[in-house]
Amino acid sequence: MPIPQKSNPIRLYCCFVWLLLLCGQCKFPEQQPFVALEAKFETVAVGQTQSPVAFIQRSSSTAGQFLWKFGDGAESIKRNPVHTYTEPRLFYEVELITFKSQSKNGLTDTTRQRIQIIPRTEALSVVNAKYLGTHEEEETGFAMAPTPEGGYLLAGRQGLYKLHLIKTNADGEQVWAKSLNIGRYLIFVTEIIALRSADPTDQGYVITGYEELGPNTHNAFVVRVNAQGVKQWERRLNAESEDELYKGVVEVGEDLLVLGKAKGISFIDTYARNGTQKSRNVLGSFEAESMLLTHNNELVFGGSIEGQPGVLRTDLDFNSLASKRVVIQTNQEDILITGKVNKVVELEDHNLVLIGQGSVDAENVSQGVRDFLKSLGITTFNPSMLGQGLGNLPINQDDLDTVRRVSTAFVIKMVASVGNTIRWKPLISYLDSVSLHDLTETNDGSLVVVGEYDNPFNNQDMVLIKFDKQLNLLPENLRLIGTPHNEVARNIWYDPTRNRVLFLGSGQRFDQLNDFLLGHLDF
Repeated sequence: MPIPQKSNPIRLYCCFVWLLLLCGQCKFPEQQPFVALEAKFETVAVGQTQSPVAFIQRSSSTAGQFLWKFGDGAESIKRNPVHTYTEPRLFYEVELITFKSQSKNGLTDTTRQRIQIIPRTEALSVVNAKYLGTHEEEETGFAMAPTPEGGYLLAGRQGLYKLHLIKTNADGEQVWAKSLNIGRYLIFVTEIIALRSADPTDQGYVITGYEELGPNTHNAFVVRVNAQGVKQWERRLNAESEDELYKGVVEVGEDLLVLGKAKGISFIDTYARNGTQKSRNVLGSFEAESMLLTHNNELVFGGSIEGQPGVLRTDLDFNSLASKRVVIQTNQEDILITGKVNKVVELEDHNLVLIGQGSVDAENVSQGVRDFLKSLGITTFNPSMLGQGLGNLPINQDDLDTVRRVSTAFVIKMVASVGNTIRWKPLISYLDSVSLHDLTETNDGSLVVVGEYDNPFNNQDMVLIKFDKQLNLLPENLRLIGTPHNEVARNIWYDPTRNRVLFLGSGQRFDQLNDFLLGHLDF
């Protein structure tokens, strides 16, 4: 019978320590956290044609492969692709499909985003533009008038409160520049006209505008200068506790009719040529933005009637002859819109053209706007909805159901309106970004409109558009002009001797200072 051996405590302890050390060196696989497959990417909301657009994927770490579909038929399998769109469009739907790394069952995830592509902004050289001014302080051009010598007198602001005048020759080269101290606050020029007179000593120019004293506080002024830019007289309303603006002026015989506005009430101040104020006449409930003297000595005012775009026609004694509202005409009803007519121009055939802005809350018209558009089979829209252009951006009919507010800049040829309304077909816009300031007629009956476009890059570009006699717009007759800085066109004039359209505005140089910007465009 074997004799049992006694266990050695020291040996057992050593074995136990050895086992502990051995286990401490062992590494067990750690449990990896679960990461769900998720497709995600970033890009700009608005891009331009012919300009690369970057797409940056922000998908989960489990995404190993990518398939991009850019909405125009092009695709890419790159991780962070760059794509260039050739055609403007209201919405391109971009799709990203991600595939899980080392997946045996083909796991994928998909995400989509919309991107808007607008026409590319062209360089200032396209419109033969040049900067005018001292280049030493802020100078902004607002209005221009032709001179008897065939050139132009430009009116604007220098610094904050100086009226700045620049005379040019027919080629737009600066002849002289003068500044007049007329106020103590920020000034704006609304119009300049050349006085008609056979007497050279009675020739000159009349300029209207206002000072901005603060929010909703303005002070109107009217200034007359002689042909050399020397101030002859100045009239200021000096209503610092009120809110009065001068919006424009026309010459009628020996009188100057100056359009004014005070807290929503429009009026006409009549001045003699020597600056004596003769009378004031109120235009009732019509809120005027501009004034036109027609060929048959009637006055036509563009503005608004109770907040809706409209025109008012009076005789020279300011007796109302007619007032008409701009409405959207549908098969069921005439839809009133909110907005105003900025300017009225008389054509050679004596018809009138209106430009302005308007909007309507589509939810408050019982689907009327959307149903009307669908009944017309409209399948194209554009950013500013001017005529038929700005790129003709195709969208799906389902996108109409997302419209909540319909906004548009409008150009309307007023031939014969029915009753007290001016009817026009609605043109939808998703962008409240275009403002129209002025228009002119060329020798072939075409119309050229100028304004500004608040681009998606927090800058302003000039908008120049040419329409034919029927207000049709071809894509090649649209110009968005700009640089990385701000350009605005506010006034336009047609030179029939050179068949050339000139425009005046302001442009921001690379030192961040504005100068007068004068250019011409041959469409």
